[in-house]
Amino acid sequence: GIGVSFLFSEARFAGCLVQSNSEEGVVFGEGSWTTFTNCTIRLNHSSGMICNDDASPEVFNCLVSENGGDGIDCYDTSSPTVTDCSIVESGGDGLGCYGLSHVLIENCVFRDNDGSGVSSYDGSEQVLTNCTLSYNDYGGIACYSTNRLLAQNCLIEHNEDGGLCAYSSDPTIIGCVIRQNASDGMMFDSSAPDLRECEISGNEDDGVVCWDSSPRMVNCLVAGNQWNGITCWGTSIPLLQNCTLFDNVGAGLCSYNTASAHVSDSILWGNVYGAIVVYSTVAPTV
Repeated sequence: GIGVSFLFSEARFAGCLVQSNSEEGVVFGEGSWTTFTNCTIRLNHSSGMICNDDASPEVFNCLVSENGGDGIDCYDTSSPTVTDCSIVESGGDGLGCYGLSHVLIENCVFRDNDGSGVSSYDGSEQVLTNCTLSYNDYGGIACYSTNRLLAQNCLIEHNEDGGLCAYSSDPTIIGCVIRQNASDGMMFDSSAPDLRECEISGNEDDGVVCWDSSPRMVNCLVAGNQWNGITCWGTSIPLLQNCTLFDNVGAGLCSYNTASAHVSDSILWGNVYGAIVVYSTVAPTV
């Protein structure tokens, strides 16, 4: 069964091992306010931890590893705080957020998960600060139909299937490094993200790909990617201000279909196929 389950309760756990249960490791039910400190939750058949309804647990300095489902799942109106934790080697996502959950994550590591490091669905809200997301099979961060993800000062590197993807979502990404991912650094589909002071470098395909999307990029570096710095498809119109697109193997900026771009006070230099390559019927404004 479940390792530990809470409902309308307050408890404090420290230095505990929750391991090898036939269902979830820990379930925080409705109205539970529980603190887990220096605990290990591992090798459970389903998810390591689940937060339901109005649960608001605090999880500090814990290892959540090798669970069969997601490392941590957050549903409904749960509002956990996760600090200084490692969520690794999960059978699904490191962290999966659904419904109207609100999750604060700080100084955490999401590594070697079979899904994404963090996945955000259905209007859920996450604030990630000073986190590392690496070597995850389906990307570092994935957003689906949500505009309430904020990542700041995070490192997103060495992920399969890209660093960050957003579908019909408008995440805010500030001061993050997205580098050396096995596909695109960032991919946006029908999205309007806000990127500020980010480095997007050394990714194995494009630095940024836009499909019918209009990201706003301010003070960003897009450099050393193995194809274009930024590629725009469909009706995409990214806004670039005070950005540097440098040393990409393809073009600095490339547009197709009816895509365009607004580029101001930016440097496009040293890209192998040129600064701007236009296959679109609409030229970028520079």
